[in-house]
Amino acid sequence: MGFKVFYEKEILKGGKGDNFDLSDIDKTTLKLAKCVEMEHTDNPKIALEVVADHIKESGGKDSRYYQKLLKYVESDEVDSILKKSGVSRKEFDKWIEG
Repeated sequence: MGFKVFYEKEILKGGKGDNFDLSDIDKTTLKLAKCVEMEHTDNPKIALEVVADHIKESGGKDSRYYQKLLKYVESDEVDSILKKSGVSRKEFDKWIEG
């Protein structure tokens, strides 16, 4: 399942994540990253396009962009992201340490 499977048509033109295959990204990263980007838009499709851009430009499927970002976020904000994403604290702690 590639990026194009999520959308029939891109909303944001350009960007490093065009045609990037998000199926190679672990589900925890996708859930958390989408929640992070939803802080900037109400459109989940746009949020995932931004996720694809960030992951692609920071190393592709082995990117730790969101782990690095969330490591320095205040704990109450992390709690909010966890609640919205459905990721448990235990799963998050394991994911953040990689």
